Amino acid sequence: MKKILLAIIFIIYTVGVFAQNTFQTHIQDNNNKKAYRVASIDNSYIILGSTKSPLVLTSASITIIDSVGSIKEAIEISDTLYDLILLDFHNTDSTYIFLGLKNKKNVYSDCYLWVMITDYNLNVVSNNYYFIDSTTTNGILYSTVNHKENIVISSFYGKYNYVDFRSFIYEISPNGDSVNCNINNFPDTNAMFCNIMYISSNLYKISASSFYIQAANQIVYIDSNLNYVDYKVVNILYNDPFSFGIVNKPNEYYILYNIGSDDKDINITHFNATNDSVLNYITIGSVDTVDISAYNGLVECDGGFYVGYTSDYEPSNGWYGDGQESKFVLTKLDSNLNIIWDKEYSLSGYYIVLVDMITTTDNGCLLVGASQNNNSSIEKNDILLIKVDSNGIAIWTKNIKISTAKISIFPNPTTDYINIEVKGSQQIKELSIID
Repeated sequence: MKKILLAIIFIIYTVGVFAQNTFQTHIQDNNNKKAYRVASIDNSYIILGSTKSPLVLTSASITIIDSVGSIKEAIEISDTLYDLILLDFHNTDSTYIFLGLKNKKNVYSDCYLWVMITDYNLNVVSNNYYFIDSTTTNGILYSTVNHKENIVISSFYGKYNYVDFRSFIYEISPNGDSVNCNINNFPDTNAMFCNIMYISSNLYKISASSFYIQAANQIVYIDSNLNYVDYKVVNILYNDPFSFGIVNKPNEYYILYNIGSDDKDINITHFNATNDSVLNYITIGSVDTVDISAYNGLVECDGGFYVGYTSDYEPSNGWYGDGQESKFVLTKLDSNLNIIWDKEYSLSGYYIVLVDMITTTDNGCLLVGASQNNNSSIEKNDILLIKVDSNGIAIWTKNIKISTAKISIFPNPTTDYINIEVKGSQQIKELSIID
């Protein structure tokens, strides 16, 4: 369990708040970029992530690419006091809804849910943040589901350290308002809420793990008012299961788990939705290696599933500077969990980690991750994209290196004048200053 939590900590940074009166905005730079989620919008893809410069707070990043991986838009949102990160995305008929968290990095402080609404041109319509808990070490926005027009968020966070976790559920309206919440009001106070399923008008199911039931997997039942109803410990025959993806269907559902204490493998278990009994399962992964699932490592495709993970993952060395190479692995399964094909993808000279994936309109898959020069002693990620077709053949690979362009506006706060300083080669299309 310790290594898999290190993987989660890699995928999800500690985070911060967006201040509406901040005097900073700049184009995504070339410092230390990480991707976390990918979603489809029209004929493009939107990638949510973060950028961190040395001795500078983490900024939330939004990168929009076209169908062949060319960058259409790349922006950052930063704050002078807090780290920022965006971790999930929904859209309405006229707006985008971005979900993230705020926190002061490496500081015990209050943790908040961040909800940002923009128009389709990424102009900010509203920003809201909602309290989760105090004295937290990190926040992890794990899974969301739509219920009618609202978004229900299932997540967990570190209360005092990285082995003491709490869970929460928030319901957010399309305009960013908090409708309801339940913060750690559950019998197992150390349950880690992961993937959430909408079952009916008055019931949700959440896949959760717990340290105090031998890291067992639980199915937690929550009513429409976000109140705890019951839970069931699910026997999947393996130790240390942790949920990293879910596919929910009317009479059945599938959950992807990372399993094992040291040699991590990937398990996909098929459940009966009526009584949560196990119908079928398959375990995949390389022998004697640590295999870590993507954030959402199980997606539907062409009547079956794609399963995505990183093989040769090594969290203990910081995964940079030792010459090691890792690889993306994508496995295609049929509806009965039989393997159709299994493919590996690597980037010579780089350590790479798969963080998210999405099925594309041609029944292929877009793999999104981070790449790090494996001979560098300094952590400096770029966003790595690999597009494959329905046979697993890589069509194109892009290692995104966006040229630096930063705008500094000072003094802040200002009096009767301001200075605007532009550095870098990226063309600035528009600059908005809002007080």
